Amino acid sequence: MIKSGAQHYAAELGLMLVSMDTSPRQTGIPGEADTWDFGAEAGFYLDATEQPWSKYYRVESYIIRELRSIIVNQFPVDANRIGIFGHSMGGHGALTLALRYSELFRSVSGFAPICAPMRVRGNKKLSVISRP
Repeated sequence: MIKSGAQHYAAELGLMLVSMDTSPRQTGIPGEADTWDFGAEAGFYLDATEQPWSKYYRVESYIIRELRSIIVNQFPVDANRIGIFGHSMGGHGALTLALRYSELFRSVSGFAPICAPMRVRGNKKLSVISRP
């Protein structure tokens, strides 16, 4: 976010940019930081359903409920003009949340999104923390 200089352009256009770290840190779950695509390094915007992950990995709820509420209630924004975007795994998350909660987002952008995470080499492990 900072290196791109996007804040400068957003300010000129009257836009608000919000970015967040979507991965819980130092939860004590064994192996959570062992790989780039799982646990503390992953950016999938989902709520884990399996223990011990489900205690900490509640990113979907955070974005949809908590973060959205903070933005709408504490800043001068038009709640009907909120968009969501992300890059790579974050792009996947943005796409899935925008589809799942289409009433909440006016636009969605995915920059080089992972569109089929279960087909990405090594991502079979996603099923360990989130079951359909």
